[in-house]
Amino acid sequence: MLTLLKRMDRGIRYIDNALLVICGVVFMGMIFLGTADVIGRYAFDSPIQGSQELMQVMMGAIVMLGWAYTQKEDGHVKVELFTNMLSPRVRNVLSLIMSVLALLLFATIAYKSWGIALANFDRRFLVIDFPSGPFYFLVPVGAFFLCLEFIVSIFYISAGIRSGKKHGNA
Repeated sequence: MLTLLKRMDRGIRYIDNALLVICGVVFMGMIFLGTADVIGRYAFDSPIQGSQELMQVMMGAIVMLGWAYTQKEDGHVKVELFTNMLSPRVRNVLSLIMSVLALLLFATIAYKSWGIALANFDRRFLVIDFPSGPFYFLVPVGAFFLCLEFIVSIFYISAGIRSGKKHGNA
């Protein structure tokens, strides 16, 4: 079971890293688009049409596709003021409960946003005549991979509870 979990973990980590690279490319695109828009606006009095809409979509892509990697790196905000006073075993149990609740929440988000994405697939941007519908799929894709991270985390935390150790993303 543990070897299967480690193989699944490696596969998810590979996908998380690929999504991180996509986030980096999108971020660089935002930088170039913003720079070109500013230069076009002030140097040539001709801003790029639709750049604001594209920047909003790009920001959304970075956030949604970065969810799983942030979970993998244990980078989400935590308030540890009171939990640091608890024993490691109790902290692991609380971490397990929170991970299960987060998994349920993001599974619901993935499911509901998939329906919204399908319903809005044929939408277009207002300023530029470009399809915006496919970008609605960023939320369910990001939430799905975050759910996979939570599943791996839940297994590691459960193993930590049994052995009394704190594991990885606990």
